[in-house]
Amino acid sequence: MLGRFEQARECIARSKAISQELVAPELWFVAECFAQVELLANDPAAAERGLREWEVQRRHGERAWWAASLMAETLYRQGRFADAEPYARVAQAETSEADVYLQIMWRNVGSKLLARQGDFDRAEELAREAVELGEPTDWLNLRGDTLMDLGEVLRLAGRLDEAVAAVKQALSLYTQKRNIVSTRRARAVIKELRASPTTASGS
Repeated sequence: MLGRFEQARECIARSKAISQELVAPELWFVAECFAQVELLANDPAAAERGLREWEVQRRHGERAWWAASLMAETLYRQGRFADAEPYARVAQAETSEADVYLQIMWRNVGSKLLARQGDFDRAEELAREAVELGEPTDWLNLRGDTLMDLGEVLRLAGRLDEAVAAVKQALSLYTQKRNIVSTRRARAVIKELRASPTTASGS
């Protein structure tokens, strides 16, 4: 979150080495951390490579539903929407109702995929469900992400003023979390949205 990505990658490499020495290696957790780091670094292709490596190494059925959500997000961020859709469907079908974190994650990426298909009503419904599920929690980063994704859905629907409002809420949460990288990204998105000729002046 501080943008010190080389140090972060060194920590991940050490964590992976330690995990591989265990009788029951927790490689899924290492893969999750690696993917999250690379997504923050704006390198979704690298995040995908880490998840693919884990897919090859994992035991049958090991947290496959969790990986599906994150894989869908990495593919979405590469513009590979058709590739992301099967993973999003697996995440939706297999995630336990009790797992609020993953319920939010599949809604985040699922809403954006629906918006890309032009189903803006259902996309907004899913995005707002994700926001609502996150509100009672202290997961500031994830809550910020839900608002960023809601902003993306609204942007694709052409509702730019509302998109700005959603991203500004995300910015507040990232600032509270002291997530410097995501704070910069949110500010850049706000600037881009405000520069659009269809955004109302002063929003």
